[in-house]
Amino acid sequence: MTLNANLTKLATQRALDCGKQQELSHYDAAGNMAAAQAADQMGISYYLISKCLYYTSASKATVGTFDFGKQAANQYLYHDAASGWGYRDNLIESEATQVGIG
Repeated sequence: MTLNANLTKLATQRALDCGKQQELSHYDAAGNMAAAQAADQMGISYYLISKCLYYTSASKATVGTFDFGKQAANQYLYHDAASGWGYRDNLIESEATQVGIG
């Protein structure tokens, strides 16, 4: 798995969009898969595109010591039964060779 700068831009844009909408959603306002739509608009070609949206709240006092990535990975890999293990499956998909984090 390698970090891809273009996918990181896409992930960052999606995070900002979700913040503006004050909602975590896989879809845009028109009902399109937002990550695929954004990839197309940014000229990112893909065979497979998947996403894992994660949100947690932390006070300003704990942000510096809170490990968001570790908590997200733990949730997705070990506590994802509610989504039918879909997020876990996205993360361990053998054909997924690049990642963007935003």
